[in-house]
Amino acid sequence: MNPASDLRDGPVPSTGAAPEVVALSAAPTEHAAGWRAYGRDAWLRLVGYGVVWAPMAAVLVVSFVVTPEQISSGAVTLSPECWFRSAFGVGCPTCGLTRAFTALSHLRWSDALDYHRAAPIVYLLWWVGTVALGRLVVQAVGQILHARRAVRA
Repeated sequence: MNPASDLRDGPVPSTGAAPEVVALSAAPTEHAAGWRAYGRDAWLRLVGYGVVWAPMAAVLVVSFVVTPEQISSGAVTLSPECWFRSAFGVGCPTCGLTRAFTALSHLRWSDALDYHRAAPIVYLLWWVGTVALGRLVVQAVGQILHARRAVRA
């Protein structure tokens, strides 16, 4: 007799012997319903990570397509004019980062430092975050595919 089925079928009459300890797995491995719930959780993770990852990746893609000169000349507008600069006459702490990101993507380090001194650090952290979230997105997709195969089997 399977001890796990005893737990699902209800209490087992006592025989006077010491109770047998049965380890139950936390991962849903036996039932399709468990795999569906596991797949649903993976879908939620995919959506959550994807909502953050997609804009971060888009910023990097745009930084390779657009040049700082296009932004400075007004040929390309990626963001509205800085309200802080228009209100107070000085740039905010993030002024110049858009042009600096595009300069760094085009390997123009000195231009990037002229636009914003912290740009290389922010750019590096942006890349690290994008790659880390991308990895989580790929893991969630793998879990969804694994759960689908388990439900179909």
